[in-house]
Amino acid sequence: MPRTNYSVTLKDLLDAGLLQAGEELLCKPRKNDPPVASAPLGADGLIRHNGQTFGSPSSWAQAITGRAQNGWICVFAGERPLKEIRDAYGNSPAPKSPADRPPRRRRVRTASSPEEVRTGYSTPGADIDNPAPAPPLIPVDYATRAELENLREEVRVLRGKIDAAPPLRTDTADVGRDINGTLLDRIRNLKPAAAFEHLVGEFLKAKGFSNVVVTQQSRDGGIDGHCEMPFLNLRVAFEAKRYGHGNNVGSDPVQKFAGAMTGQFDKGLFITTSQFTVAATSWVEETPLAHTTLIDGDELVRQLIDLGLGIKTPSVVRYELDNDFFDRLERRR
Repeated sequence: MPRTNYSVTLKDLLDAGLLQAGEELLCKPRKNDPPVASAPLGADGLIRHNGQTFGSPSSWAQAITGRAQNGWICVFAGERPLKEIRDAYGNSPAPKSPADRPPRRRRVRTASSPEEVRTGYSTPGADIDNPAPAPPLIPVDYATRAELENLREEVRVLRGKIDAAPPLRTDTADVGRDINGTLLDRIRNLKPAAAFEHLVGEFLKAKGFSNVVVTQQSRDGGIDGHCEMPFLNLRVAFEAKRYGHGNNVGSDPVQKFAGAMTGQFDKGLFITTSQFTVAATSWVEETPLAHTTLIDGDELVRQLIDLGLGIKTPSVVRYELDNDFFDRLERRR
């Protein structure tokens, strides 16, 4: 009977010879990206990194990335994710459990004193040199033993059913990770290009900005739209760049955007579906007069999910793309 994977530990994989003590584990939240951290696997099945000890790949990956991760998927041993190695372990024949082995004959210990016969405890200070004669053995109640064995068998069967059942999910860590990537891919594939600008407009409305306007591309003057921050009477300009993975936004577009809003707006938001280069983030941090906030694709997706934009949340905790929402954006001109 194959073993279930839900209670498998790294120590189990070590004992089975599928992993080696001292083997380097790599944490790669995205499969095709370079690893963000590495750590050796201890002989006790624990991961030690930066002075901390982790009992599972998921706890290690979460500590590194700062958000919930399924370490069996994003932690690799060589080129293989730990999930593949765990599955190989789960499909191997399981050793016989004690309940499957023939019963062993047990020696019956006799009491050493009448007091121990009565109470089950020896009498302090009993005469060891002249112990009381052992009482006659009490016949074993075989009916009771049979009932006990039957009860043990029922417990063993129930445990097998529990191990075979899928675990109850009390959090959305895996689901959140999956929907983040799916949602980001859907946004990057929006057509026409103006649909992403309308998405940003809907996002800003949901964040509480008022008078949100998306400008026409031919007349944007380097600014894709503008809005207002209530109660503070601040005018805010925004720029929306729908870039693919790896096509990061450098400092030049950010500086041009900051220059375009000078004298017209009090604050700027630069939003992209990719990432910002170190030069871009450094320029904003070192230039207080830029008055610009940078929002990359990961942060945008996290906030969209928090706001419930572009996703559906059924009664079961599972996220789905809201295609009607994106279709409305794509129909806008």
